[in-house]
Amino acid sequence: MPINRKYPIEAVMETVRKLPLPRQKRVMFECVMIKRLTDSPEDAAILAELLRGMRVKVNLIPLNPAAEIPFDRTDHEVTLRFQEILVRNGTATFIRKNRGNDVSSACGQLKKKMLVGSAL
Repeated sequence: MPINRKYPIEAVMETVRKLPLPRQKRVMFECVMIKRLTDSPEDAAILAELLRGMRVKVNLIPLNPAAEIPFDRTDHEVTLRFQEILVRNGTATFIRKNRGNDVSSACGQLKKKMLVGSAL
């Protein structure tokens, strides 16, 4: 991702490792599940390795598809396998419930429509 040029993932992870967390707190990471882009077992294994030994939790966020974006949502079964890999490696992992997708107002969809509409 382009943001990695400014904030390399290694530096981000090192900063998170140094955070002075209270006993019952964890750092939350979020991962958007994009079909054939961020959802492979290899992606899950890489993420599990990055998070190994850290007090974290991961939210897996199914992509909210929209006509204006060229990506698709990961199939639920694939997301479950991704979650299983993380959990097996000791990372608390949750799948975010999708809300608003049926009326194209889920996170990311409405803003994209507004931006596209304003450019006309």
